[in-house]
Formats: sequence, structure tokens, C-alpha cells
Amino acid sequence: MIPIKILCGCGQKYAFDVESAAAVVGLAIQCPSCGADGTAAASEVLSKYSAPQAARTNSLQLRAHEPASRVDVPFPPRIDVAGRTGHASSPRRKWGLPLIGAAVVLILAFAGILLVRDHSHKHLITSSVTAADDGLPHTLEQLNAWYVEPPAGQNAAAFYSHAFDVMETRNAANVPLLGKGKLPPLGAPLASSTQSAVASLIEANREALERFAQAASYQQSRYPIDLSQGYDVILPHLAKWQDAASLLELSAILHAETHDGKAAGRDVITSLALGRSLAPEPVLSSQFMRASTVRIALAALEQTLNRTALPPETLNELAKAFDQIGEPDARGEPISRALACERINAAIILADPQKFLQKLTAPGSQVYTRPEERDRWIAALQKLDNIKAQQQFYEETFQQLMGARKAPFPERMKSDGLMRQRANDAAGRNLLLIGTFMPGLEGRAAREAACLAHFRLGSTAIALEQFRAAHENRYPASLSEFAADHPPSSMADPFDGEPLRYQRKGNGYLLYSLGQDCRDDLGDRAKDIVFTIVTPPKLAE
Repeated sequence: MIPIKILCGCGQKYAFDVESAAAVVGLAIQCPSCGADGTAAASEVLSKYSAPQAARTNSLQLRAHEPASRVDVPFPPRIDVAGRTGHASSPRRKWGLPLIGAAVVLILAFAGILLVRDHSHKHLITSSVTAADDGLPHTLEQLNAWYVEPPAGQNAAAFYSHAFDVMETRNAANVPLLGKGKLPPLGAPLASSTQSAVASLIEANREALERFAQAASYQQSRYPIDLSQGYDVILPHLAKWQDAASLLELSAILHAETHDGKAAGRDVITSLALGRSLAPEPVLSSQFMRASTVRIALAALEQTLNRTALPPETLNELAKAFDQIGEPDARGEPISRALACERINAAIILADPQKFLQKLTAPGSQVYTRPEERDRWIAALQKLDNIKAQQQFYEETFQQLMGARKAPFPERMKSDGLMRQRANDAAGRNLLLIGTFMPGLEGRAAREAACLAHFRLGSTAIALEQFRAAHENRYPASLSEFAADHPPSSMADPFDGEPLRYQRKGNGYLLYSLGQDCRDDLGDRAKDIVFTIVTPPKLAE
């Protein structure tokens, strides 16, 4: 056995064993914490044990065969959000990595137990249960077509991909966010050494930042991935995503520190646009990464507004970006698209569970899920004697979930309770295999509400700055002072439907959402979703 040990750029260590160097050729290796592609690192380790070997298509994926005549379904429209957008930061990586890590664990659980790819056939879900005519894709090929390619020259993803390629963060060891450096408390200036280090990093990434800004002007995007590969799909564009969002936040902080409010605001908008580019991608890990980007963008805005005042035109652009880019989350579109992908992959496994089990338990099986995950899958598959009931239960659960998701927030939060109840029902009916799929459907509304809360906090913070500029440097005593000029929904906490909590604090304020525990913790940053202005900077003359 060859031990493969990898240290990811995010700091996560992970390891697995293979029988030979050829055993991992063609497989997607991903960090269980941030989702970064670890294939190159694994190959480097393997090179010490053997000479390079020819690539072979032995990726693990369950496929069924599609007849010659392909059935087309009426796909919902892709998510097109008008307006320019920006970048975010809040509880940064401490929020982003767990969020993404949860999705990656699910993906690894599936990816490790998928069957050998057969390029000579297309793939159709074969099931004794007829899926509802719900306007969603039912095959991997339909899913891939659903992720629409923008017109030539209008694909933002092409510019982002180039920016990722030229982005350079290896010399950021002492820089905040990307390295061990620390940002000062809100309202405090950067230390001269920190400012110098950030300035050097920004200068080294001038081309990447220009590409990010260029990409922000395009509203449509599709990254070059093949969703017909199911859970074996590789998402290389996510590998540098977190670093890109942090780089944009640092650029905003540096511009704000030097009182260039227009440039700082543009950095925030560019960060929001980076997240927007993932909105149409029907993969849960991509949606979790997008939500992390929104958090980083909000943190960038918070850092900016604590350092400099923004010009009126920049405030207007930011207000438009936060409002418009958050609209799809209010409607539930990005997560619903990803759930459609979850349904397809679950149906593929349910269509031929015995073949699935054979691959999972075969000698030398190339399955690198965690032992407890693998054992849970094997136990469920070995006791499987009611496949039609499990197929029917899953499809009924999915349709109930999608129906509940049509409600606006906070009513949509009930869909999470529905999924918990369905998981309990499955366990009570001894539908063990369904229990392995339920994590892909549970808890989505709470995470979606948190992302929407970040958008609304940003939108409300911009409105507060506009109020201050119009009222002699004074913030309102309550949000109701300018409620007539802003739709109540734009300042509503998605977790309970009440206005976002707002308190004046000295010359600044505290603004927060309840967060996923749906409890008012009085603006505790560890529990609530918080935006604070400590000492508002002087307004421009």
C-alpha cells in the first residue's frame, strides 16, 4: 500500500492509502474541508513511488444507459441577475470552511461509491418510480444542458478563470486573511507593516484584480465543467475561490485605508459579482462557496465603512448590487437548482443498488470515504429488500421539499423541519438507504436564510450611510425613520420576518440578524450575524 498524505493550502491535512500509483489516476481528489483539488499533490507523492503512468478512465461513478431518443424537459430559466455586483467578508474562513466542508463530506460520501465511467453511453435514470413532471432535469445530460452556456464573449467565468490562473498568493504568509497576519479591531487603522505587506500583495496581483473587475461587468456565467459526470465531476474553479474573495477584501481594506472610497466600493461590488457567477451552477458545494463569498463581501463592506466615507454614486451602485444579487436567494433559485442535482444522483444509485454495492465491496475498491461513512452505506445496501418503496419515498420527499420551498421566508424555514420529520419517518420504516441521502436535503433553508441575511445586512448598511449623508452625519434612532423609502422586505430578517435588529452605539450602530439558531443573542458575533460601525468616518465635504 502507498500512503498518500496531503496538506491543503487551507491548512487541512488528509490522507488515504492506495495499492498502486495507477489506482488514483483519473480520480478527483478533494480537500474535505475547503473542496480544493488535491489531485496534483497526490500525483507528486505518487511520483516518488513509480514512474508516470498513462491516464485511464477508472473514475468511480454509477451510470445507467439512455435510449437513443432523448427526452427533453422544460428547463426553468437560468438565473440572470441584472446589475453589477461585488465581494463579501464576515466571519470569514471560520464560517466559509465549515459550510463548504459539510458539502464536500457529502460529495466524498457519494463520489467514493460511484461506478466506473462508460463513455460509450449516455446516462438515464432507470427507476420503477416515475419522476414527477416538475420542469426539472431528470438525467445527468439534461442537468448539464440546464447549466446554460452564455453567448460567446459574454461568459464571466472565462475572465474569472483567467484571474485565478494569474493570481499569486504564495507570498502572503504574513498578510491578514490569507496568512497569519491579523486585522486590527474595527475602527482601528492598519499597522504600517501590515499596510505595506497588503500593498505589496495587491500590486503583485494587479492583473488578477483587473480581470476580476472586468468579469464583474458580465451577468451570465458557466464554468467549464461536465455535469454529466455526476458526483465524479471535478470543480477546479473552486480551488482558489476562497483566496480570490479574501484578496478582494484586502484590496477594499487597502483602498479604504487610503480613503479611496470609490475604489473600495468597487472592490466590494466585484466581490459580490464573483459570488454571483456561481448562482446558476447546480451543485451544492458551489452554492456553499457562493454563500461564503457573500459573507466575505459583507465583511469587506464593514471594514470599508469603518475606514472611509463612500461617494453618493458608489453608495447607489452598492445598494443596487446587494439588492439585485440577493433576489435569487429570496426566491430560492440557486439552492433549488442544486437540489435538482441531488435528486438525480440519488436516483442513479437507487436505480441499481446491487451493482453499487458490488463496486463498494470489491477487493481493492477505490473508495476513499471515511470508514464510518463507507460502513453506513454498506449496511444500508446489504439490507436492501424494498427498493421500490425507497425510490417512492425519496421522490415523495423531494416533491414535498420543493413544494415547501416555494414559500417566502420565514415560512420557508419549515422545510427544514419537514426534512427532519421525513428522515425520522424513513428510519421508522426501515428505509436505511434513504438515510444516506437525507443529508443532501436537510438544513438547506437555514443556510439559504443566512446568505439572504448577509445580503439584507449589506443593503441596510448602505441605506444607513445614505441616511447619514442626508441628515448632518447622524444615523437614525431606528430603522423605521427611513422605512418609507425602503421596502420592508429589504430590511426583514429572513429567520423570523421581523426587521433586522438595530441599535445605536455611540456615534455608530449595531445591526444584526438572528442567525441559524433563530434566537436573539443581542448581537453576539459568535451566534448572530452582525454588522457594526464603531466610529463612522467623516463625510466628504
